[in-house]
Formats: sequence, structure tokens, C-alpha cells
Amino acid sequence: MPTQDQIREALRAVIDPELRKDIVELEMVRSIDVHENGVVDVMVSLTTPGCPIRSHFQDGVANAVRALDGVTGVEVDLETGRVAVSSGDRLAYDAVAEAVDEAGYDLIGRREQ
Repeated sequence: MPTQDQIREALRAVIDPELRKDIVELEMVRSIDVHENGVVDVMVSLTTPGCPIRSHFQDGVANAVRALDGVTGVEVDLETGRVAVSSGDRLAYDAVAEAVDEAGYDLIGRREQ
């Protein structure tokens, strides 16, 4: 059965085609769980919500992990991360909204102006 380090190394083969770096280097791999029955759960955080190349990451992760000795199955959880913004100072709503939009995320609770 592979170790988490071996799985992480195998995941270096999964490249983000837009950023041209692997998902480990980009810190997209959030968690790896190896079960005694050989099933491996991998959680990957996508770079953008509604990522148009979800299947690229889904297939790439599954194939990379499945190729390791002792793996009987692979479960891939693709998540889109949430960003929490906080500060000890008062935050200007417009500045936060602009930063969130620039990052490609939706602001939850956006108020209409």
C-alpha cells in the first residue's frame, strides 16, 4: 500500500495546463487518506469555481493514484475553496468585493448597490 508521500509524488504528474505547474507545487492537494482496503481518498481544491477543466483534474488524479501498487480504488473530491476575509480594522465592502471578484470568486451575501 502506498504512503501519503508516494501518492503526493505521483500527483506531481497532474499538471494545471493553464499555470503549467503540478497540483502539488500549486498546493491544490488538500488531503490524502489511505484506507486499509487500498482505497485512496484525495481532496483537490480547484483554482477557480466552475473550473472548465474539472474532468482533467478528476481523471489525472485518479489515473496517477490508481497506477500505484496496492491501490484498489480512488475517490477524488474536487472542491472549490472559500475565501474568508477578516481584519481587526473595519473593512470597506467595496474593496473586499473588488478583491474577491479579481480572484474569480463569488461574494456570498453580496449586497445590491
